[in-house]
Amino acid sequence: MEEEKKKRFNFWLPPKDYKQYFKPSSDNFYRKNYPVEYTLFCILAAIALMAPCFIYLFYSISIDREGNYWMVLGFIGGFIFGIGLFNFAAILVNQYLGHLVSIISLVAGAALMKISLEFMK
Repeated sequence: MEEEKKKRFNFWLPPKDYKQYFKPSSDNFYRKNYPVEYTLFCILAAIALMAPCFIYLFYSISIDREGNYWMVLGFIGGFIFGIGLFNFAAILVNQYLGHLVSIISLVAGAALMKISLEFMK
């Protein structure tokens, strides 16, 4: 019983069947049984994924109106950061990929945005 509990609550690593999450049919259960909540989830997930990109973009444009190639690195960093946030939103449909995916995405994305902002100054 204790071993089963450990397997179920290991949030650090992705579950063994994580590849199933990337199939179009992976969230059919939630789409069918909770149509309103699923729509709200999709909106929340899209915001979590894209908001860091656009916040970075608006901030970097306010620093450097001409634009440069470092903005691309920061935009990519914002997207990677958004993947970490999206992973937290995926908890709502039981498709969480684990703490390591979230932490690595958040740290890597923040680092890329920070590097790009340092070189833009």
